[in-house]
Amino acid sequence: MVYQSVAIVTGSCAQIPKDAQEKLGIKVLPFTIQMDGNSYLDDGIALPSSQIYRVMRSSNIAPTTAPPSNGDYLRTFQSLFEEGCRDVIYLSISEKLSSDYHAACGVADLVNSNYPDNKVHVVDSAGAAIPQGFLAMEAAEKALRGMSAQSIVQWLEGSKVRAGLVASLDTLEYLAKGGRIGKASRFIGSMLDIKPLLSLVNGVVMPVAVQRGPKKVLSVILATVKKAVAGWKRLYLAVLHADDKQRAEVLLQMARGIFQVDDIYLCEITPMMGVHVGPGLIGLGYYFE
Repeated sequence: MVYQSVAIVTGSCAQIPKDAQEKLGIKVLPFTIQMDGNSYLDDGIALPSSQIYRVMRSSNIAPTTAPPSNGDYLRTFQSLFEEGCRDVIYLSISEKLSSDYHAACGVADLVNSNYPDNKVHVVDSAGAAIPQGFLAMEAAEKALRGMSAQSIVQWLEGSKVRAGLVASLDTLEYLAKGGRIGKASRFIGSMLDIKPLLSLVNGVVMPVAVQRGPKKVLSVILATVKKAVAGWKRLYLAVLHADDKQRAEVLLQMARGIFQVDDIYLCEITPMMGVHVGPGLIGLGYYFE
């Protein structure tokens, strides 16, 4: 891990590529997945996404997820202080989607009381997946440049409104099962005719556009993101998919043509996120300034 006085920590749901984790010194805590009586780390190795989707398609088994344990938070925060970091910033998934934020806050209070010269700061990203990851990567860049923890926290609080995701799901079934469907619930039962495009608004799943039929979904995703990032001077993009690499490749080429951005991530969402959206998701995540 790259040494710095301010350490950035986040969860595996943030989709941060391994090379970026190493280059920027970001510590990633894996969530866990419970399936058929077994528990797996959300690292893409213990339980590949393909296995989860195969189970979800072929059985009634409903996998569940959990944030890191209190012990995981505690060991991570303490070890970073022992390594010489003065401050730790933990960037959580939206507190409206998971207990991650509140669990990290509880452990941070304990650690801060034992390390009076250090501090753990917990920030709610109000997002998930790659928008959360973009914020963590930008925060890590600022930490490497010597920005103070307080300034980074302030930047995160003001910048999370510029990170987002627009995605289409094959079904809303899995979001509904996990209790994370938010205001998209009104579309349940109509998915054969209507493809709502979903986003996270103030940390809650919200429909941002509606498309009838699947043919123009990718074009509507791009148009919706283009409107959201209008006037951008710096733009980061990532194509996300859940067991749909073929359409993801198409969306990647379309995005390059519209935004003229060469460095666009293409990634399958982590198994933990896949549990909640199910196979067939396709979307475009962004951060802009």
